[in-house]
Amino acid sequence: MARVFYQAFEVKAVDCAPRSACHPECGTECRRHSRVDRILYERGDRKLFLLFVLVGVYCCACCGCYWRLQPDFAQPYKRYANGARQALVEGVEQDRMPIRRVHKRMQRDFGLHPSVSTLMRWWREEAQALDVGSYQAQVIAQFSGLLCIDEVYDGPWAILVATDPLQDRTVGYHLGKTATADDVEAFLRELRRRGLEPELVMTDESPLYPKVLQKLWKKARHALCRFHVSQQFTKATLTVVKGIRDEMPRPKKRGRGRPRKRGRPRKDKEKREARAKVWKARFLFVKRYKKMSEQEKQQLAEVIALWPRLQNARDFIDGWYGIFEGEPRPATARKRRDEFVARWSDSEHEPLAKLAGKLADEAFFEKLCAPLYYENAETTNNHPERDNRDFRKRQKTFFRMRSEKSIEALRRHQMTRKEVEDGPEQVLRQRFGRRAGQPVLTRANTRPEAST
Repeated sequence: MARVFYQAFEVKAVDCAPRSACHPECGTECRRHSRVDRILYERGDRKLFLLFVLVGVYCCACCGCYWRLQPDFAQPYKRYANGARQALVEGVEQDRMPIRRVHKRMQRDFGLHPSVSTLMRWWREEAQALDVGSYQAQVIAQFSGLLCIDEVYDGPWAILVATDPLQDRTVGYHLGKTATADDVEAFLRELRRRGLEPELVMTDESPLYPKVLQKLWKKARHALCRFHVSQQFTKATLTVVKGIRDEMPRPKKRGRGRPRKRGRPRKDKEKREARAKVWKARFLFVKRYKKMSEQEKQQLAEVIALWPRLQNARDFIDGWYGIFEGEPRPATARKRRDEFVARWSDSEHEPLAKLAGKLADEAFFEKLCAPLYYENAETTNNHPERDNRDFRKRQKTFFRMRSEKSIEALRRHQMTRKEVEDGPEQVLRQRFGRRAGQPVLTRANTRPEAST
């Protein structure tokens, strides 16, 4: 038995049947033959409107066919007007609500009762109506010269994403079953066909990109994300801190029963407290010193005083941070690198010596120095990763968008959302500061040739 909803609503009559109208196909002026009625559901302010629309039927003298002049606020043969459909898209894209919650909201706030599958179909149709091609052409025309590439995996799907961090725009994406070097080449070749010519390409250390970038854009510099490399250095530092902490004296394991009260007092409590202090302050060994509070600086000094060998771990991470401190010239950064490698390549701690040897590789370090050749280049690949994190969050919220059509629709909405939020004037987010909206600028007194 069908469910019947009893509610109060207003009825509005709309006349969309003029005496004459122009035939959309042949352009002939046609006289009205008759009128038919059409009932539509439309959202209102906390209530439901029932639209009684008069649609004109016309006979074309040239073609000899009958046709109807449909209203512009509703699609042909649909029960719901465009305003009701737009309420769904606003709830999903602007309010970030799942489809099923939007379904309940439309029942509660607007008195509309479409099914969940209908809402999903509306959302997909709205995504297909987006002019992604024109948007992508505009983004490439305003391209700053800095391209960031990253990939994200969702079940059987692999998605490649390319963004322009200085313009805060998504340049393009590629949805496929795999993410191989051939997929990357096909994706970037399509971007190049559309006119994309970057000066600097930022990626992580994935082996998917170096050969493809060298093949497609030989003059472009390939930069490595400094954040991903810093993760390796911080992880090695924490490993060394853990190893040094294991060298600290441990309380002896006592036997069963109550301990005797004889001899000098044992220092088990002091040993236990010292090890606990080191473990509690372990993350201070990788935090930048200038970002510490006075309390954290004092806590770090007390921990190092308990076991001076911990100073090695702190000196290592300070040396790594100091290489790129203040965005130096490439020659200055290379000089600091040489001093760092000379000190830590023979370290007794294997993780530190291994990373120092990796940093000694000139080709690897040249990719880390690539942003230093420009005044306003980003040093990390966080911009596309923010889009990927937003994609994963939306997937976690929806739980059901795992098909190719749904993921494609979600990516199309996500790609053009910033254009809708910012408007036609392309107002950029404040997090980029003075670097926002500028083309990538080459610094003076730096080598102009690209790295190999």
